Amino acid sequence: MSEQLVDITVHVLRIREAVRHVWNTALAPEGPDFDRADVLNEIGARMLDDLLQLDRGWEWQYGEPILCLHVKPRDGATSLAAMVQREPDRLCGYWDHSCGVLEVPPALLKFVNFYDWDVLALHRDLKYVRVRIAENPADMTLVGRDALIEADLLTFWAK
Repeated sequence: MSEQLVDITVHVLRIREAVRHVWNTALAPEGPDFDRADVLNEIGARMLDDLLQLDRGWEWQYGEPILCLHVKPRDGATSLAAMVQREPDRLCGYWDHSCGVLEVPPALLKFVNFYDWDVLALHRDLKYVRVRIAENPADMTLVGRDALIEADLLTFWAK
């Protein structure tokens, strides 16, 4: 018998808002400071760890998918507009793959992190969620790539 998924959308969106608030009111640097961006990533990671009751020994790393956190379309939609990485390389900064829509299901999406284009901006919205495409029978070449999807279009489910 497979494990049931639990809707934790409200909690994940609260974490998003808390992380946004910390950056916009306390951490935003006056000049380039990637250390502050790393601090923000650690705050978000610890909050997600606490929410999901993850054992830190599991060694989840910011920027990698949280395997127990599934991402699905809001309001019963079956497709999502997405910006998919050009290459299946984590360092690829191009989000212009020709696939602009993901059919969910059958695609299985795992949460990676909240995303903004400019990690050092004075104001961050964290408008997007970065997901890892874990399964996609319609196009297997997309499996392993990351995609950006607007956070307001999503729900979040834990196993």
